[in-house]
Amino acid sequence: MRHIASLVVALACTGTLSALPDDKSPVRDGDRDTDTDTDSDSDTDTDSDTDTDTDSDTDTDTDSDTDTDTGATGETGPVFELCDDGVDNDGDGRRDCADLDCAADPACLPPCPDLVYGAAPLAGDTSGNGDDLTPSCGSAGPAPDVYVEFTAPSDGIWVFDTAGTGFDTVLSAFDQCGGAELACNQDFSGDTSLIAVGLVAGESIVLSVDGYRATQSGPFTLTASLAPATEGACDDGTDDDFDGVQDCADPDCVGEPVCTTCPDGVFVTSPFAGTTNGASDDETPTCAG
Repeated sequence: MRHIASLVVALACTGTLSALPDDKSPVRDGDRDTDTDTDSDSDTDTDSDTDTDTDSDTDTDTDSDTDTDTGATGETGPVFELCDDGVDNDGDGRRDCADLDCAADPACLPPCPDLVYGAAPLAGDTSGNGDDLTPSCGSAGPAPDVYVEFTAPSDGIWVFDTAGTGFDTVLSAFDQCGGAELACNQDFSGDTSLIAVGLVAGESIVLSVDGYRATQSGPFTLTASLAPATEGACDDGTDDDFDGVQDCADPDCVGEPVCTTCPDGVFVTSPFAGTTNGASDDETPTCAG
């Protein structure tokens, strides 16, 4: 026993401790620790995230409103039909003026005017023309029509008629092609139409000569004339000067015998009772002060 103890002490002094065969405790053997202390637990850090965003959400818009432009122009957003380029721009199967989008486009409107009024009377023909207008004052069906431009050579009320035309006409006046209607008449006298429009020198209007029925078209006569300056006949039942009042209602007829009721009463018994209320001023006394 003394020999063993001496050996242990000697080894301790030399720094060469080792484990005894029956001892599991670590011993010092030149600082050569054979215990590797390997971490065998399952909690290993396998995080491979290199901070690269692998989010699969690409924010792709999957709604059905793709706003995909299928038109020929290649533009984004709404596509409209160009009415004179020979291309179906909006892809609806209708091109240029055949597309309803072009109904009011100047390129698709009928030529206007068809004729220009020169020397009176003007001779024209509606045969073969389109039905571009439905008159406001009467029409029994789509009939060909003709647009005539007239420029007033002087101030006044200008009268237009279709006397001498071989079919039932409808005559209209407009401030311009496709503009506001100024006057319209059908059958002023028989099949003749007549209208009157106040104009100043150099002012232009557009007249439309139309047929009353679809079958009524052909050669026509259009006459323009300046209306009389005064009523003229005060008892013919006609507004001769086309100022909107006729015969005795026209100021031009004041004092005309036909428009004067005389006497207003008959003196039978004395005293005579009467009234001037509502009576017209038919005379200007010479002795009036």
